[in-house]
Amino acid sequence: MGHPVGLDRDDPAVRAEVVDVVTSRSRHAEPAYVEWHLLDRDYWPGLRLLGVREEDRLIGVGWLGQGTGNTVGWATEHVAVRSDHARRGVGTALHRALTSSLPDGTTQVRGEVDDDCDDALPAVRRWGFEPEQLSIRSVLDLTDLRPQPAPDGVTFEESPDLRFADQDCVEEMLRVSQTNPEAKRGSVRTLAQLASGMGSGDAAIGLLARVDGAPAALCVGLVADGVFHVFYTGVDPRFRGRGLAVAVKGTAPAGAAAAGARQASTENEEHNHGIRRVNAELGYVRQVGSHRVRLDV
Repeated sequence: MGHPVGLDRDDPAVRAEVVDVVTSRSRHAEPAYVEWHLLDRDYWPGLRLLGVREEDRLIGVGWLGQGTGNTVGWATEHVAVRSDHARRGVGTALHRALTSSLPDGTTQVRGEVDDDCDDALPAVRRWGFEPEQLSIRSVLDLTDLRPQPAPDGVTFEESPDLRFADQDCVEEMLRVSQTNPEAKRGSVRTLAQLASGMGSGDAAIGLLARVDGAPAALCVGLVADGVFHVFYTGVDPRFRGRGLAVAVKGTAPAGAAAAGARQASTENEEHNHGIRRVNAELGYVRQVGSHRVRLDV
């Protein structure tokens, strides 16, 4: 077995190899999402990309970096090894190499492993990670969209760059809307952080719902490779109970479909019953669960 070596994220041939390794290991991994980590230098400015080769074939890959849209101090790690080379220590070697030199200020290393990959969770536990939550990815076919009628007094405002005339008011609405489990653990997003992840792909989607002119709900996402990735949906607690989550999350895909999206994909914590009821009402279907894991530094 070879040793982990640095890979050139700017080399298209290397990116193709990395995508092949990751998608061969996880049948639900989306190539565009994998490439986003490698291509978006604004979001992942200092990403370390390592690989292990055997007989000139890339058999394992890993990356680690601090995303500009992530909570300060959080680094993200991903390791994937081809199934025919599993249980040979390739993943452990990549993890040790990646974490031997962490970005300055790192307080946590975070990652995800699919719940249908039997040996992944035991492996990362051996590295010191602990599961924090099970995130459910659900998908929606956009080829036959059902229009969502706007509730009385509600208007929609599109802003792909998340800039608004009343920016401070929208920022406060976003802050108080984050009652999701991730926010309770300290991952509170700002408009700037959400916008920082929307610079790549085919189109950015930002849809604000207003009630009598006041910012009330927000849906944010990115279209890439035919998929609308929903990053965030939230409603100001003052305006809950009016169907705004269904309205804004059900209306945003229309703009995504116009930009070429054929499917929408959203991830929500298993116990976040409110947004999962919204997903069910809109027709989303469960695809896979991902264990989000953390390693305290």
